[in-house]
Amino acid sequence: MNSIGIFTTEKNFHLLMQVDKTMRKYANITYLPYSSPEHLLFLYEQNVSLFDGILFSGSFPYHVIKQHFGEPSIPYRYISVYDRDYYKLIARIAVNHPEIDFSRVYFESSPEIEIDFDAIFPPEKMPQTGNAPINFRGLTAQDWYYPLKEYYLKLWKSGEIDLLITRLSSMHDFLQENGIRHEFISASPQTMLEAFMKLLVSVNRQHNNDVTSRKAAERSSFEDVSPGITPLYIEKIRRSIQSTGIEEYTSQTISELLGISTRTAIRLLNRMSEHGLASCVGKQRLNPRGRPITIFKINL
Repeated sequence: MNSIGIFTTEKNFHLLMQVDKTMRKYANITYLPYSSPEHLLFLYEQNVSLFDGILFSGSFPYHVIKQHFGEPSIPYRYISVYDRDYYKLIARIAVNHPEIDFSRVYFESSPEIEIDFDAIFPPEKMPQTGNAPINFRGLTAQDWYYPLKEYYLKLWKSGEIDLLITRLSSMHDFLQENGIRHEFISASPQTMLEAFMKLLVSVNRQHNNDVTSRKAAERSSFEDVSPGITPLYIEKIRRSIQSTGIEEYTSQTISELLGISTRTAIRLLNRMSEHGLASCVGKQRLNPRGRPITIFKINL
């Protein structure tokens, strides 16, 4: 099975456990929980080479990695949240906290998702939305943390909100320590599984492309180095060597292996010898009166 590494915050790690059993049916899973952007960079550098594909628990860790190391060289995917995840959160808050005044709830807006609050709330109950006044383009992803913390703290101390909604689960400790009442917009199990299955498709496609490229390179190599030698014969001989460990063949054994006549096998071995793919290592007699048979060592 393919090996998938999942870079996640501690908070999202517990959410991922909801779909862990399903994911393990399709791949070997390794979780790498990080506690800070610096910790994420360390874990990525030390472990990324171990995996066939990587899954990020959100867009933030992906951007941290991309800005520091560049685009991952293996298939990857990050878990996004969709409007359905926002609506589920709003419904859960309304059910669990019927006393809450949504006009005093702050939703961190996302340019990727358009939430139709007008269809849910009357004007007097309309939640507050916005983003920190930060020039994100001028900062590396890991440097977003510090001005965001200041912004969240200022917003809370203004006394204008009773609840902060954010996607950054890595802010949990900071918000907790400062007594900021908060909820995280998290992906549903359905959303997490969709991201995982899309990653597997990319991994399998990459694997198939690699196999196709390798076979094409082998065929090209045989055709360039060994004109007149059928690539299929070479591949069958290679597989026989890999499965049996036997590297020495005669025209008779090659004839039986490839299903060709002994005369054709002799021509094939002679051509391979001319192009360095086989070398004569001795002769043997099957009977005292017969002609000796040449033994070739195959060099593939």
